[in-house]
Amino acid sequence: GSITLLCYILGKVLKTDSSRATLAFLLAISVPTIMGAEGWGDHDRSNRFTATDFAKNYLDSCDKNAIIFTNGDNDTFPLWFVQEVEGYRTDIRVVNLSLLNTDWYIDQMKRKAYESDAVPFSMTQDHYRQGTRDYIYLRRSWDDGFHDINKVMKFVKSNERRTQLPTNSGEYMNYLPTNKFTIKVDKNKVIENGIVLPEFENKIPEKINWTIKGGAVMKAKMMILDLMATNNWERPIYFAITVGSEHYMNLEEYFQLEGLAYKVTPIKHKTEPHKIGYINLDKMYDNLVNKFRWGNMEKEGVYLDEQVMRMTMNYQSNFARLAKELIIKGDKVRGVKTLDRCLEIMPPSKVPVGYASLFIAEAYYLAGETEKADDLMHTILDKFTGELKWYISLESPFADKVSGEVERAFQILSNVNIIAGRNWYKNNSKNGVEPKTSSPISERCILFLNEFAPLIKDYGERIGQKQRYIQMMRGM
Repeated sequence: GSITLLCYILGKVLKTDSSRATLAFLLAISVPTIMGAEGWGDHDRSNRFTATDFAKNYLDSCDKNAIIFTNGDNDTFPLWFVQEVEGYRTDIRVVNLSLLNTDWYIDQMKRKAYESDAVPFSMTQDHYRQGTRDYIYLRRSWDDGFHDINKVMKFVKSNERRTQLPTNSGEYMNYLPTNKFTIKVDKNKVIENGIVLPEFENKIPEKINWTIKGGAVMKAKMMILDLMATNNWERPIYFAITVGSEHYMNLEEYFQLEGLAYKVTPIKHKTEPHKIGYINLDKMYDNLVNKFRWGNMEKEGVYLDEQVMRMTMNYQSNFARLAKELIIKGDKVRGVKTLDRCLEIMPPSKVPVGYASLFIAEAYYLAGETEKADDLMHTILDKFTGELKWYISLESPFADKVSGEVERAFQILSNVNIIAGRNWYKNNSKNGVEPKTSSPISERCILFLNEFAPLIKDYGERIGQKQRYIQMMRGM
């Protein structure tokens, strides 16, 4: 219709082939021009060096000649790039756990690369060839005690029928006869290779014991067990903080956090949920505050995409955790510097506040920096009260789709109120008597609830969860 008419009119107006060609060119070039202009901000990577800087941070978390286990693309390919192209920290061997399930990759790991010696696996190709020991079941046929890991791996590598289980197909497969392992610790070698901190040298045990979970072990985890058996504390072994806990082989109690990686040590420490690893305070402080580079995240005009934003949550949590540990141990100066540095490289104007921001504010309160903590809390309140106002204004069918975001915002606001209130009570109560006034942060939370309670109840009713939302408001 209209397009046909337009073509007819243009055909009458444009008499020559050159004029028609010019129009066609202008129309054609306008499409990528508009696309480029509209999408430039989301695709401009000018002055952003997060990939290479983060990669160097991972590598610089490790001691010389270390082995670091990674898992995904973002914690592997950039590390390979800076080693291959820039020749950076080529003494470290990066081992990707996803690829470690393949025989060809294990072959590569058993060869020297750059300045890094071969990974000291004891298994030969006939032990891990594709289709062989791709996974091994756990069947506790040995007694319930802890067993030397070398003895266990010798059993796993054996092709004798007594070390195998029959399958429904009539074939036999290897298995793990226990999930409880012990590794001998050579004290002199551990000290010589710097595996433990000086303050723990007199606490080095003769052996470490640990238990793995699950009913089967994939090939990659089998190779980790093999490395633990053969390394003999010669080379430092690390797991990147971005590796999922399911790959940690339940070794978390022996982890030591030194930056963006956990170092495996023979010293056992108590662990708490979401707080993996004992913190090497001096090394981690030097890394996070002084040495690490952050890819210009803080600079205006540098675009941070979803991948970078996701990684900042790990970094913020590590900054907050380091700061809190320093403050608890009486080093408030370095603790506050750590928090200041975190907000300097990841300011709320570039990295939106979220759960990790609560940990930073809490650490500021712990250090007595109430003004800095309150400022951050106000920023958190600005964001999540604003989001809540918009979410609860939505009608069906959109109201149901954002219920998860509404609950997340409520949870964060509740934590803001609790953390700020706890600090206010600590600073203003006398002889255990509650202060007569509330913290400015808590007062703001209460004002928000009083103003929007009817709308929140109405939203809960629209999605069939009125009582649940009433309870959530009471919980604040």
